[in-house]
Amino acid sequence: MNPDAQQLWRGPRWALAVLLAMLGMLGPFSIDTYIPAFSGIAASLGATPVQMQQTLSAYLFGFALMSLFHGALSDSVGRRPVVLWGIAAFTLVPVSWWRVPWCVTCLRRRRRSAS
Repeated sequence: MNPDAQQLWRGPRWALAVLLAMLGMLGPFSIDTYIPAFSGIAASLGATPVQMQQTLSAYLFGFALMSLFHGALSDSVGRRPVVLWGIAAFTLVPVSWWRVPWCVTCLRRRRRSAS
């Protein structure tokens, strides 16, 4: 533990615990809200269940890819900037804005070209 921890976090200790718990819940929360909406998203986009499952795979690919770089980035620039940039990207680029329609469109094009 950092010997200057008292000076780095000036708020109460319970606030740090709440902040860390909220950061840890972001990933599971996004998936737990996305999976129940599969049928509604599929109906609005005209996608098949397989295409919707592939959008979830594309979403999880981002988590897998960043797990390769997150540790090295946090070691070189510090944990705080990496966490702040990650939360900003997570907030500004939600799944429903571009990932789902983009994935479904790409899958439709691939399916049409294969047949």
